[in-house]
Amino acid sequence: MLCQRRLAKNVLTEERGRIQSICIPDSIKPPWDNFHLIPTLNQIFSMNPPKYDKIEDMAMMTHLHEPAVLYNLKERYAAWMIYTYSGLFCVTVNPYKWLPVYNPEVVLAYRGKKRQEAPPHIFSISDNAYQFMLNEPIVLSHGESGAGKTVNTKRVIQYFATIGTLEDQIISANPLLEAFGNAKTVRNDNSSRFVSCFSRNYLLEKSRVTFQLPAERSYHIFYQIMSNKKPELIGRKGLYDFLGMIAEQQFPLLPVGALAKAVYERMFLWMVVRINQQLDTKQPRQYFIGVLDIAGFEIFDFNSFEQLCINFTNEKLQQFFNHHMFVLEQEEYKKEGIEWTFIDFGMDLAACIELIEKPMGIFSILEEECMFPKATDTSFKNKLYDQHLGKSSNFQKPKPTKGKAEAHFSLIHYAGTVDYNITGWLEKNKDPLNETVIGLYQKSSVKTLALLFANYGGADAGQLCENCIFSNLNKLMTNLRSTHPHFVRCIIPNETKTPGKRMQ
Repeated sequence: MLCQRRLAKNVLTEERGRIQSICIPDSIKPPWDNFHLIPTLNQIFSMNPPKYDKIEDMAMMTHLHEPAVLYNLKERYAAWMIYTYSGLFCVTVNPYKWLPVYNPEVVLAYRGKKRQEAPPHIFSISDNAYQFMLNEPIVLSHGESGAGKTVNTKRVIQYFATIGTLEDQIISANPLLEAFGNAKTVRNDNSSRFVSCFSRNYLLEKSRVTFQLPAERSYHIFYQIMSNKKPELIGRKGLYDFLGMIAEQQFPLLPVGALAKAVYERMFLWMVVRINQQLDTKQPRQYFIGVLDIAGFEIFDFNSFEQLCINFTNEKLQQFFNHHMFVLEQEEYKKEGIEWTFIDFGMDLAACIELIEKPMGIFSILEEECMFPKATDTSFKNKLYDQHLGKSSNFQKPKPTKGKAEAHFSLIHYAGTVDYNITGWLEKNKDPLNETVIGLYQKSSVKTLALLFANYGGADAGQLCENCIFSNLNKLMTNLRSTHPHFVRCIIPNETKTPGKRMQ
């Protein structure tokens, strides 16, 4: 009985995570289902005083560790406090429902306020970026697919539009970009399938035009066009007027579903150019604010070339985050005279990144295989195994899993291990265009279609997809390094997208 009473005092409850003392024999198991035995002391963490419950800035905790952070986020989420600061950046948990915290009155409440003068909010991050416009700030939302990055990006744009002078134009651009650039995926009903640094486009997932997994859909615009009733987007002629389009340019958008991936990609880029032209005030640029939205990290049952591109982009962005946040923190140590050996935490992700982008990395081998007419998916797989299996700990041979799609290799990413299927990668990378069809497009009586391919230089001038990815990603990272970033970390609370369900 004494042992049981002692055990009851010293086990870890899943809800509170608070332990008063430790005295648990390894051989004894607790009799309660909702209690868990702690096997080793390194899994026991110091508890924060009650005054830190639901604290707005977790950097202020007396004891800062993973269980304390998770507990605080859980408690705040249960009270619908979805925004929390963690030192220099903001953490937001997806509520999966509308909350009345984004109306114009809330915008005005955060305007000109210092961070500590109001509760954590995406508007506070936005205002801070706005106030320090001379530093060329950029607001970056990052996290897994379905964590709420696009929604928070729209709130940032809403804030800038409300306090600025381009409200109608900027707000009108969002439905267009979402209709043509977003789609339903397994984990997200409104997933961004391109990298948007408003309003520049990188890495559009054009393959989605012709192929989707069973639980996914193509771009929203196709379903809006094919719906029985007139879609809101098509019905709002003002959106086309916003783009400055004349009548003969509006017609080609309606039957776009009959055109190929290349047409869709060029049309999307053309639309982004038109949006930027309409937003251009024609005045000399003195200040700059960037807003970045990317497709989040993806781990599906079936992961292909597109998932590798998306996850590689997220690896680079996470490395940028690690380097920026921890370099700044270590500079503070130096200012305060604290003895410290400098550590580049951004290098933590270098192994996986180099495995993908280095010479004889995955992309390099893929490019090499695309040059040989007789190369196949099997020869590509064999070269990957010869070069990396057993030589890089981040590259592994996947274990067959019953009920899951076949996988050919696994990569250990910062967010987890992803099994990739390489079927069709060579064709996806080459993405060949029929020269005869392109010639017909160039001579088309539909002026917009002819315009899209006016600068097409032929097959010899074409780039492999992975080269385009490298080029676009390098441009993006160069732009990011020249800015002052404001990070917003988006988190998924549960896998069922259920509002209010406790964080898992």
